[in-house]
Amino acid sequence: MSDEDVLGSFYQKIRELHEAAGAPSARDIAKGANCSKTGVNDLLSGKKIPGDDLTLKIIEFLGGEQEEWAPLVAEARAAQARRPRSKAARPRFRDRPLAFRLRAVALVVGTALVIAIVQQVVRMILPDTPPPTTPANSARSVAGALHCALVIRKGAPVYRTADTEGAILKHKNKQDSITYDDRYQDVVNKGETFRAVRTPADPPGYHWMLVRDLQETECGP
Repeated sequence: MSDEDVLGSFYQKIRELHEAAGAPSARDIAKGANCSKTGVNDLLSGKKIPGDDLTLKIIEFLGGEQEEWAPLVAEARAAQARRPRSKAARPRFRDRPLAFRLRAVALVVGTALVIAIVQQVVRMILPDTPPPTTPANSARSVAGALHCALVIRKGAPVYRTADTEGAILKHKNKQDSITYDDRYQDVVNKGETFRAVRTPADPPGYHWMLVRDLQETECGP
């Protein structure tokens, strides 16, 4: 058995002995065993195994028999001495004392709850913002497959962004023609579908119109 396995097995037995004794606090153990609280914490946390006498005092207080435990302590301390200090045995989470595990779980749950509350507050405070609009007001030349459409509603607005509450650049009349580049996908915002369009009379650049205000048609020569 490797030194790591020896130490892991030893700390597992200590954990089981501690829980079988009702998981008393380090303070109570130190007081009852007439030893230092630091040594108790070191042993229960898996940081290190104290001296033989101190370790056996703690074990005896927890209900263990010295005759049974003395060889286990000696073997574990020998394995500990052979390992580099930087690799001192540390028990797995499930091998930690019950109180330690409960505190760790409470900390994780508490942190997650705080994050969720903060995110909810931020969503309540900050106004809704439209999704990113890649082509909006960009001075790009038309470089994709073009489609043509006619405006089917008089006074159809042309928006600066894909948002009905955003700035309106102008209104288009019924039968006005527009073109759009199919490389830009439609954007859905607040239940409305927008299309990036370029109208002939506009300065070079793309703006947004509602899809329901448009009807596809054949492009002219």
